Amino acid sequence: MVITLEELKAVLPPATWREVERQVLPVDGRGRRAAVIGEGPGRRSKYGARPTVVDGVRFDSRREARRYEDLTSFRAAGTVRWFAWQPAFILPAGVLYKADFVVAWADGRISVEDVKSPATRTKVWRLKRRQVEALYGVEVEEI
Repeated sequence: MVITLEELKAVLPPATWREVERQVLPVDGRGRRAAVIGEGPGRRSKYGARPTVVDGVRFDSRREARRYEDLTSFRAAGTVRWFAWQPAFILPAGVLYKADFVVAWADGRISVEDVKSPATRTKVWRLKRRQVEALYGVEVEEI
């Protein structure tokens, strides 16, 4: 499915669109490594994810941080024009769904991505995914 930037702006809530615009940054070309926080003893998260910080941004898991690094390198290579993380979609009854990334590819495609491990593919997530796809007309890709 190909969606233009104007079509995405038309379906996203204004607050989400402003967040996407705020996060779209020029290519800096610097390769940076991730630092894992919370490696020591402590409480384990519900699904075993370890919070990770990359470029000053805290991600909920190492997998999500790796996807951010991939998208950053794709942007430096010119495959991705821009991307934004944690776009919020408002669902019925005021429920909020936050995807992991919105990506604008060089070929004109706009994709909404959610980084998932097998443990986090819950019934609630699948329901929210279907609602976002039905209400906003975008496909949520599982990475």
